[in-house]
Amino acid sequence: LSNKYELKHHILGHSVSEEQEVEFLGRSIRWTRDGLEYEAGTKHVQALLSDWNMYNCRSVSTPSTGPEKGQGEMSQPPLSEAQVAKIRRGAALCNYLAQDRCDIGYATKEVARSMANPLPEDEVRLKRLIRYLRHHPRGVYMFAWQSPTGDITCYVDSDWGGEESTRKSTSGGDAMIEDSEGYEMSVKHWGASQATVALSSGEAEVKAVVRGIIE
Repeated sequence: LSNKYELKHHILGHSVSEEQEVEFLGRSIRWTRDGLEYEAGTKHVQALLSDWNMYNCRSVSTPSTGPEKGQGEMSQPPLSEAQVAKIRRGAALCNYLAQDRCDIGYATKEVARSMANPLPEDEVRLKRLIRYLRHHPRGVYMFAWQSPTGDITCYVDSDWGGEESTRKSTSGGDAMIEDSEGYEMSVKHWGASQATVALSSGEAEVKAVVRGIIE
């Protein structure tokens, strides 16, 4: 491979010859005395702020206000091709960032599910998410040094018919491991619309449990 490609590598560790911080696919991984720090890349946040010119926007404490009643396609003016492309790019940037930011997982899902045919209300959702990221640009996970553990705690939940237009429910969850001091650390999170319409809250919950087992 080295004859055909330029290979770059770094060794992360605590010795003088090793790196204390490395970057991988836009993420930062740091070696500290207490454990490994894993930080989501902030360049995607800067790209969103630049695309939408929102460097001076007001702060919001949450990335989403939850399920909102849609206005319907007929009552909303169509967006231009440039606006549609801009919303799709913004949703894609948020989607990449959400892989490492559990706090924006649901809000990103709500924005991304309308990428095929975005409406003015989807632009409003995206701008709120950007306002949140403007004042909360960093997301850092700390994985403390500890002995290997095989215990994983999986938390799951769902709403019921939260999507106003489709009546579909959302499955969400977080898989966590416990450190030596009893604190739980997130290692995997998800939030996605269920494929079919649940006919009861119990059915929605069962689907959320099944999704948790799969994850």
